[in-house]
Amino acid sequence: MALALDQASIVRQYLYSKQHIPTVRIAVLGCDGVGKRSLLQRFCYGSLLGPDRTSTREFEWHKHVAVQGRDVHVQFDLMSDGSLQQAQSNLMEYIQNTEGFMLVYDVTDQESFDVLRQICQLYSRIPQRRPWHAVPFFIVASKVDRWRGGWAVSHRMGEEFASSVGATLLSMSALNGEGTGDAVMVDVVSRVLLSRFQNDGDPEPRSFPRIQIHTSKELPPPPPPPNATVNLGAHRHFASLAPIG
Repeated sequence: MALALDQASIVRQYLYSKQHIPTVRIAVLGCDGVGKRSLLQRFCYGSLLGPDRTSTREFEWHKHVAVQGRDVHVQFDLMSDGSLQQAQSNLMEYIQNTEGFMLVYDVTDQESFDVLRQICQLYSRIPQRRPWHAVPFFIVASKVDRWRGGWAVSHRMGEEFASSVGATLLSMSALNGEGTGDAVMVDVVSRVLLSRFQNDGDPEPRSFPRIQIHTSKELPPPPPPPNATVNLGAHRHFASLAPIG
């Protein structure tokens, strides 16, 4: 997953051209029960927190990582749970402030994987107003510590889907910490910074590339006009694109 040498050089150029590096914002989305909060506890606190601590407070999901000798502050925006019935205008406003997306699914739950297709399809159909030509997407395969015989979504399926939407596949386990260490986060943040550097030089706004998804499953209809309600008709409750806090 590590950046190529020329890309790492670009990131270094960006980091040392700035006196202050703006906070990197990454949205975290996925169905209920896929382990979003547990993964964020690993990212931000280095371990799982006991129920006596998690039930009495709402956490702020922040982390500092050292990227090529520079300190970078990362803010994770955990989406509140609920059905995806969000006005298109509000979704547009939120997307404009996000530099990366982590889409999380449970390897033992096929439906949680299918929901990610709907999220990507919705995102690709919303007219983009930002001058950025790409936003990094990370497809997170959660609970990879589970017995392989119980996996509903194979590693190959995850890789093929990530490749089809131009995303990076990350395999993680909140239970044993696999894939949640600082090295992974440095790579994630580096990719976001690379995108930021490339887009800072855009002379004029331009659209995001349309995501092509090859699937036999029925996809949701195009979004309604602005100020109408977007309803994917998903059968699962998942993150509603309204940040907590």
